Amino acid sequence: MQTTEPSINFCDHDFSVPIENLKLVLQLLYLVPSAVFQARIIYILVFKHRKKYRRQSFFMIFLADVVTAFLLVLNSIFFTRPMMYIPQTCEFLLDFLQNHHILLDIYYPILRYLQAFQILIQVLFIANRASCVLFPVRYSLFWKKWLRRILWTLAVLPSFWVWTIVISEKVVRHAYGGLFIINVRYFGWARSVFFFAVLRGVSVILIVSFSVVTVIKMTKMKKRIKESERRLCWASVYLSLCYFTPAVTEYLYSRTTSALPNDHYLYGVTLISWDIQNIGSSYIMLLFNPPFRKHIFQIFKKNTSKEKPHHIKVTSLSHG
Repeated sequence: MQTTEPSINFCDHDFSVPIENLKLVLQLLYLVPSAVFQARIIYILVFKHRKKYRRQSFFMIFLADVVTAFLLVLNSIFFTRPMMYIPQTCEFLLDFLQNHHILLDIYYPILRYLQAFQILIQVLFIANRASCVLFPVRYSLFWKKWLRRILWTLAVLPSFWVWTIVISEKVVRHAYGGLFIINVRYFGWARSVFFFAVLRGVSVILIVSFSVVTVIKMTKMKKRIKESERRLCWASVYLSLCYFTPAVTEYLYSRTTSALPNDHYLYGVTLISWDIQNIGSSYIMLLFNPPFRKHIFQIFKKNTSKEKPHHIKVTSLSHG
């Protein structure tokens, strides 16, 4: 998001404090549990069952997605949403940010980088699953050889756009009785909202294409149509919906952002659609992969390391 107007120097007191605070509470009701859940996933994949998951390319991509989403959810919990929905702190925060502008220069580019990187990771998510049915023989070897390089490439790609935000001036604007951070475009063509709409649109096309290819290919491989594959097909559909929702809202917002204030309903819907994306993949994995779900909820059982390897039906997701 960007603007051509300077930073504000006053707070907007036309909003109802109880209503704005209620908006924050309602959003924290799903953001906080989701952050705890994602922290649990990271612990399972990185520490407790690392040996069982690190050899599977799908779970390594999933880990990158969860870590990125976890950072974005923490940002929403501790910074973005409280600053926006607690009008009582507006004057204090406004004064603080104006006197510590370096925080804006660091925070905002990192936020936009994470959002762009997350979109790229989600495309890789679907491509991984499509390749496992298109090239079942070479699938594992390919991802074992190239996954790390692909991840590093995707980590670098957002920098080719984020640098325009780094050199731009970051300003504070009104949003729902509180504050929100945006940037003043240094280059007229470097429109952040439009960039994300295009990136999201391209990603949706790729995601839908890969998902369709995966389903069609699976229907032709009748011997491999098991319950696990059917779960994977449904997971692909719901994951695509999670990605499609932000694409629609960002497209609409990119077409009207020059005329709409930051308290317009479409702006709020865009934020919620980002939440759906940030937490959606974790819950879908929980619903559609019973072995993974078992590890997530196995908190008090001590001898989980003695489980038989076939209890983890990784092939239902990565076929690797």
